[in-house]
Amino acid sequence: MLKNKSIFMILFSLFLVYLFLDPLFQLFINHDNNLSNQNIVYEEDYQNLKKEYDQLLKFTTENPENTVSKVIFRNPLTFFEEMKILKGQKEHIEKGSLVLNENGLVGVVKEVYEHSSLIELLPNKNTKIAVDIGTTHGLLESQNDQLIIKNLPMSAPIEVGMPINTSSYSLLTPNILVGVVKEVYPTNQNLSYEVIVEPNVDFENLNYVIIKKREANE
Repeated sequence: MLKNKSIFMILFSLFLVYLFLDPLFQLFINHDNNLSNQNIVYEEDYQNLKKEYDQLLKFTTENPENTVSKVIFRNPLTFFEEMKILKGQKEHIEKGSLVLNENGLVGVVKEVYEHSSLIELLPNKNTKIAVDIGTTHGLLESQNDQLIIKNLPMSAPIEVGMPINTSSYSLLTPNILVGVVKEVYPTNQNLSYEVIVEPNVDFENLNYVIIKKREANE
């Protein structure tokens, strides 16, 4: 009896060794581990999206006329120029409305359809927005994949890191954060400054946005 039990244990041990060396078994184990890792990634992504959505909901609580929408499409060829959102005419979205997220200005509503809208993003080549850097006024433009402000007077007290906001000289709502001063350098024979802007919004990761209700003067 003891001998049979010993033989059984030896055979069982050999079976386990074979099993762990079997490529199909290893594939199964790896697949199971990959699924577990994927589930962890999906859970992290979900939590990040939920946090982003909840942050934007706070803005609509402060102003119920604003609308939160999911980003539903971005063309790889125009990834930093435009995107499509889920809200449109049925949700009273208007052409020319500002689009924001929790970090600042994202862009402007370009076209409105029945259940979706096309957003022109801030890095779009058509961007021309009046902005303020402290007490200095300028025009924000997008050139060569950069946001820049040209023809600022040499007397302007501009320093790296200063915030840049939409201006009251614009038809858009003033005092909305656009970005910060990244670089300042003289141009035109040292007659003026040019500023490179670091946008406050991460345009590579846009999942939800706020469409701001247009004001009477916009």
